[in-house]
Amino acid sequence: MIDPGCRVPLYQQIAGTIRWQLATGKLAPGASLPPTREAARQWGVNRHTVRRAYQELAAAGLVEGRPPRPMIVAASADHAAGEARLAEFIARTIHEAEQEHGLAAEAFLRWLSAHLGAAEAAGARATVVECSDSQCADLREELERFWAVSATPVVIGSGREPPPGPIIATLHHYEEVRRAWPRRLGETRFVATMLDPALAGFVERNSAAHATRRVVILAQQDRVGAANLVNDLSAIVPEGKYEVSAVILPDLRKAFWRTRHVVLATPHAWDDLPQRDRERQEVARIRHVFDPYDLELVGRAFGWARRVPRPTGAAIRVRA
Repeated sequence: MIDPGCRVPLYQQIAGTIRWQLATGKLAPGASLPPTREAARQWGVNRHTVRRAYQELAAAGLVEGRPPRPMIVAASADHAAGEARLAEFIARTIHEAEQEHGLAAEAFLRWLSAHLGAAEAAGARATVVECSDSQCADLREELERFWAVSATPVVIGSGREPPPGPIIATLHHYEEVRRAWPRRLGETRFVATMLDPALAGFVERNSAAHATRRVVILAQQDRVGAANLVNDLSAIVPEGKYEVSAVILPDLRKAFWRTRHVVLATPHAWDDLPQRDRERQEVARIRHVFDPYDLELVGRAFGWARRVPRPTGAAIRVRA
């Protein structure tokens, strides 16, 4: 089911649910997706929303076809190609381990086994939930960098049930998580996040390069969230140095680009930007990172082994 009250766009919720059906075998290769009109009636949305969800799945190579023909789940040959790419990746990794670190294949595999075994012995498995694929990936990467834990990303609204074990969620999405998985609240730790401090350096460099003091937070629909981001950014850049404002993506016009701005786009707004705009030097996707104190506490709460010393801040790249 989809949740119209969730911050995750409806088309992403639909695409996420279909991804889950593919992963669990409920939709097999060669199966047809419902026509957009029928699917729109089933989901309680308009046809454009369904069409956009199907386009996202097609871009990922999961379905094939083009309206008015039915969309078909990609053939098993695609899975074979994926297996071939995986085998190539493994062979390349073993080769690099020997060339760059002097580890022969057997020694590398023993090291890898011991490394994974240590994490397994610590019971280090968790789920990271967020409202977008990119933010899930960012937080998963950060969690695994500081703690010896294997984290599974699950997007809120995707229809997926988090696997057994601890769930790490952000305070910002408390209500969505509570509605989605009410029986799992006892396993869930809600942590605070903050803007990636690296954004301050990005703003500094590009405002100087383009001789501008104007910084725009580009959001998709959430005006309240955009206003909060304006306040958050003001906390990490020099006070009074920049004119920070918010723009909602549907209000964006070509005239917006006539004057240089430093543009920080939320993950959902970033997904809707044309590729040519994403490639602009003065445009970056907003990233959030765990509050270092909360990141420390959550690892202690679950008894995870530490990979690095106590975290002092985030080091996730600004550019997507």
